[in-house]
Amino acid sequence: MKEIQFTLFQKSDMEGVLSCIEDFYGKGYPYRNYLDSAFLEAESEEGSLIVLCGKLGEAVISISAAEFNTLFRESALLMLRVVKREYRGKGIGDLQQDELMRMLGKRKHLRSLYADVMTHDCISQKSLIKEGFILCGMRLLLYDNSIMVPGLPLSEGSKMSQAVMCRRVSGSSEVSLYCPQEHADMVKQIYQKAGVTCSILEEDGKGMPKESKAVIQTEEVHASTTILLEQVGTDWEEILEEAMKDKGGKHTWLCYLNMKDANADKAYQILQKKRFFFTGIKPWNANGEFMILCHTGENRINAEEIILHDSGRYLMDYILRQSKGKDEKHETKTKENQK
Repeated sequence: MKEIQFTLFQKSDMEGVLSCIEDFYGKGYPYRNYLDSAFLEAESEEGSLIVLCGKLGEAVISISAAEFNTLFRESALLMLRVVKREYRGKGIGDLQQDELMRMLGKRKHLRSLYADVMTHDCISQKSLIKEGFILCGMRLLLYDNSIMVPGLPLSEGSKMSQAVMCRRVSGSSEVSLYCPQEHADMVKQIYQKAGVTCSILEEDGKGMPKESKAVIQTEEVHASTTILLEQVGTDWEEILEEAMKDKGGKHTWLCYLNMKDANADKAYQILQKKRFFFTGIKPWNANGEFMILCHTGENRINAEEIILHDSGRYLMDYILRQSKGKDEKHETKTKENQK
């Protein structure tokens, strides 16, 4: 569409931004601070956020954004990609993505770009793969579908899973990790898809510090907790137990485990004992190379409702084999050519 213009967010665009988000999510978008004009203005001014608006005249018909202040240092999170329903199927999302990528290309000190992509269809996945991203992990069952996307025809009581997609921007094409041996081959395979050679190190036997370095974020409304474990300490099991304490059966957990830490395998053994299982990696960050592990509580993994690009099938099949307490036969539904 020749008449569409892409411009950086201004305060006067806020009504249009909210309209775009509500057009898809209803009132369910979980990151509520991004619905605050003052927050968007402040973060944009500080350089922590890029919000790009697609406009026809003064009307905002699409948005996308990149966040730089995330759990993963020197890794930019792509988010807020929405095109209003009446303008979909016209290539606007791809045009806007191209413009956002051009702007990101000017940013210095980035090691990677990543996106936590919804899996109700694979349209965004296909678009990112064209940009050189790989599907490298899954964030299973983090968001209540009835709150997150009430307009989608998904199973009652189900939770949304996201595909983790990454693209390396800078850094070495070789990486050395302390990765649990049972997942070493899969971890190597994922890195290989991005042209990175991965080697596995042995623990150095130096012991571990007393205190872990961990960030814990809980979304009570969605009954989910995310943990980023940057450094493993002797207090790790106690921290994990506290994070899992007094939660209901619908609660789910996700842990990012730093595989640059020589004690990663010790932390993994504790996580495995608590019924966490491998769901991929989040690579290319200044603060570590992270294995992703999930605990799905008493929730069923509705694999038939997880739509993945065909390039991610091998990984999802592997993940489903790792899941504990899941006796059902899972079958990943992939629709590479879904419109």
